Amino acid sequence: MDHAAIQSAAEQCDIAHLLHRSIDTPSGGERQRVLIARSLAVQPEFILLDEPTANLNVEHSLEVLELCVALAGKGQAIVVASHDLNLISLYATRVALLDAGKIAVVGSPSEALTPATLQGVFNVQVQPLGGTNGERFFMFERRPRPLDRRT
Repeated sequence: MDHAAIQSAAEQCDIAHLLHRSIDTPSGGERQRVLIARSLAVQPEFILLDEPTANLNVEHSLEVLELCVALAGKGQAIVVASHDLNLISLYATRVALLDAGKIAVVGSPSEALTPATLQGVFNVQVQPLGGTNGERFFMFERRPRPLDRRT
């Protein structure tokens, strides 16, 4: 066991204070940071996170994604799979949008997450909304489905 790598990963993820606690005692956000630190401890080329904000409250979701941005800023390659397009539009630097398991578009969030693309891929109506700092958010609505007229 490489204690230096574990300590370094814990410090990067701001969980050093949790090293001697049981894994079932941290909050959801702390638990996600523990899992990311565990990945970092083995010094991988990249980290793949599948829905890292699932089941987290808003504050913890933001903490986890801010950690991902900080790690990427230090040169760590981070790949996040997520259905939360609003958070992805805020935190991702590159986006690959999948449609039926195939890549529909790749680009920056502003290039890949357009209303037309989102409407086409998800068959929904998309209303882009502006944030206070120029961010872009989306409101989604189901497209009306034709009524089944069988008698």
